[in-house]
Amino acid sequence: MNSSIDPDCEYPLSHHEPLDFSNSVDRSGFEKVAQWIMNPSRKPWLVLYGSTGLGKTRAACMAGVCLCEDGKVFEAAEGYRFVRAVDYARCVAMAKGSLKPLQMTGFPDSEFDPDIHEEPEYHYNGFILDDLDKMTFTDAVLRSLFDLIDHAEQNRRPVIITTQASGRSLFQTMTGAEPTQQRLALVESIIRRITDHAEIIGFNSQPCEVLS
Repeated sequence: MNSSIDPDCEYPLSHHEPLDFSNSVDRSGFEKVAQWIMNPSRKPWLVLYGSTGLGKTRAACMAGVCLCEDGKVFEAAEGYRFVRAVDYARCVAMAKGSLKPLQMTGFPDSEFDPDIHEEPEYHYNGFILDDLDKMTFTDAVLRSLFDLIDHAEQNRRPVIITTQASGRSLFQTMTGAEPTQQRLALVESIIRRITDHAEIIGFNSQPCEVLS
């Protein structure tokens, strides 16, 4: 299976290591992800939540690879770009006309020639946003995250999200201590889109809770 990984997906190196269920990895979580993968009528997005070390990121990468293998019996993306949420937020803070945050989730044109083109064209398939709760949720980051989620919804992009926080905890992390009405509305809009489109799987052996 690993031979089918597109290097442009930028999956972490740990994905290539054998999976050891004797450690803290949650086997039941992986089984639920496998069931989601094989369900042709599944929701198009996936959210994996739970404590660190339970295998959420490995499961997300596994799903990204399996959904792009040849011989699939259902429509899927050509590739899932792996993006750490903290790197996405950092890109938002630094974006000044160079690499735009949205481009982090896309795939550059393989025929790009810097001697001919000013910048590569990007095409957008699926993406994995790892550790959503670790973002620093400035107003700019929230607006960019809304644009990203809205872009995925409007263009039917498959999305996989991992997070250690869920439910009210994630909502409060995103809104902050004293949110304005505008900030609350933005977070609610992001959460609503995610819950509308995502299968939510817990990796902490607890019943899955909705995000809001």
